[in-house]
Amino acid sequence: MNRQVPNIDLTDVYDESFTGELEVYRRFVTVFINQIFIRHFEKTGLIQKHSFQELTNLDFHSSLTAFHFTRKILEYYLDKGDLQIKEDGYLNIVRPIEDDDPEDRDLDDFLAKHPEKRNFFGILRKIRDVAKEVLFEGQDALLTLANDNFRQAMQLWEDLMLNARVKRPCHQLVIRAMQDKARQGKPLTIFEGGAGVGSILRDGLKQPEFTNVLEKIERYHFTDVSLSLIKMGRESLRAQLSPEVFDKFNFKVANLDKLFLNGSSFTRKDSLDMIILEHVLYDVIDLDATLKLFHQILKPGGYLVFTMAFRSEPKSFFPFEYLQSTFQSYNKARLEEGYRNNVGYLTLKEWENSLKRAGFEDFEVHPAGEDQVQWPYGGILALPSK
Repeated sequence: MNRQVPNIDLTDVYDESFTGELEVYRRFVTVFINQIFIRHFEKTGLIQKHSFQELTNLDFHSSLTAFHFTRKILEYYLDKGDLQIKEDGYLNIVRPIEDDDPEDRDLDDFLAKHPEKRNFFGILRKIRDVAKEVLFEGQDALLTLANDNFRQAMQLWEDLMLNARVKRPCHQLVIRAMQDKARQGKPLTIFEGGAGVGSILRDGLKQPEFTNVLEKIERYHFTDVSLSLIKMGRESLRAQLSPEVFDKFNFKVANLDKLFLNGSSFTRKDSLDMIILEHVLYDVIDLDATLKLFHQILKPGGYLVFTMAFRSEPKSFFPFEYLQSTFQSYNKARLEEGYRNNVGYLTLKEWENSLKRAGFEDFEVHPAGEDQVQWPYGGILALPSK
């Protein structure tokens, strides 16, 4: 018999303060997008020399990342009404696309007043600065930054994962789902995919009530595709957890696209109490296969909790996938009509269809569908129907 979804309360998270954080983010990222368009589409003559059909043809581009980043930028301006496709198939700039902060003075003034946001907006600015490499050389933005200065890039990434206020609902959904599961009183075996630097656990450890979760952990499989990130997360957790709790952690490199039933200690049938995926599930190649595997390895009543931004119209949404769109990992998904129409983030309807097909009939969504344009960041907690 299925346990009813717990109805996690996040009303204290989706508030005026969070709305303000999103507006600041949107304001500066919109400037970055405009700057990329002006520098690499308009001033280079790209949109004058090539038709929309050419620019949105995969063969025109040096990589999938370049193709999707270009396509999404153009769709963003088309949806806003700043661009239109002429009868000859070329693009026309209907409304001038302005650079409202050409020397980053507004941004620098803002960061001088809010130094805690310096690293967060620093990496967003650096993405703008390597846009040429992404668009025309087919490079991954984060890898490009890492090649220039690996230590600095990793530090910026760690800060982004830990301290980006726009992701607070995502972290709180997972943390509160863990607390709810711990209150059921049974030992917990947890698998976290794409755990990275351990941002969920490190955020949870700031809350005294998270102790109840730690006490219930029997085994925690902390996995990521990147050994470098795992090492960062492991060393931070080693410093914060008691030896008794730390010994219950299994740190392991794991690729979500290569998991299969009984292939490892954490993919045995009905073996997991909880699966956590913080901003990573949308990256998998075959979403249906991955969800069906999760259905198999979760115990009855187990929790699948994953976070993301919910896709909406390009004019509202593209600023919230600006960063991810420059990563190769974000652009590899296998598309399927009705279940996955875009690489990267999915719409709520696509998630609903995908979950139900994989055997997750019971789930809760945060925020509610009608609020996802205003508050795109959130997640889903789902229970397997078995």
